[in-house]
Amino acid sequence: MPVKRPLFRYSILVLLFAMTASYEARYVRDILRDQTRQTYAVVPQAGSNQIQNVDPGAARAGVHVGDLLLAVNGVPYTGTGMLGQAFALATPDVPIQLTVLSQGTAEAGERTVSLPVTETPVKFWVVASNLMLYFFLPAVSLLLGFWVAAVRPRDPLAWLLLLLMMTFPHIIESYKVWGWGPGWREAGMVYHAMLQCSFPL
Repeated sequence: MPVKRPLFRYSILVLLFAMTASYEARYVRDILRDQTRQTYAVVPQAGSNQIQNVDPGAARAGVHVGDLLLAVNGVPYTGTGMLGQAFALATPDVPIQLTVLSQGTAEAGERTVSLPVTETPVKFWVVASNLMLYFFLPAVSLLLGFWVAAVRPRDPLAWLLLLLMMTFPHIIESYKVWGWGPGWREAGMVYHAMLQCSFPL
């Protein structure tokens, strides 16, 4: 008697693979794009315009933790999407203009800070390490998880392994999804947040 194939489970597997492949392809493309330019990271708190993290270059330029982000390139700040777009579309030698408000410091008051965007030479070891971290290791994890689930679609432990393997690429956050266009950005952030939060479980 022929064995009935679990077509529904295979359909879910194909859908998950398509979502994962789309996300990772766009993510790796953004990682590689930034190998030829240098920008300084500024990270606001979620749902707020208060800056919670800056890298040393942004701090030297005059942006500090606790500052309120008022505008990006002269446009009033409305959320991380517009900040991500500004960084994603930045070109060398055209600085990103941030209008910030500081309180209780020597630089208290509203001011505009220029974050330089510079072109950098491609360094083999930097590109190789980023490819290893953001492409090869996630690819091995994902292929292993999907292969086991495809071979043993009726085994709950195979699906548990797949979920675990899918969470590995989301442990490290590089804030590339912020620069994606409307719709894609929200979908990518939800996808990333769900898998990032699933890892401890």
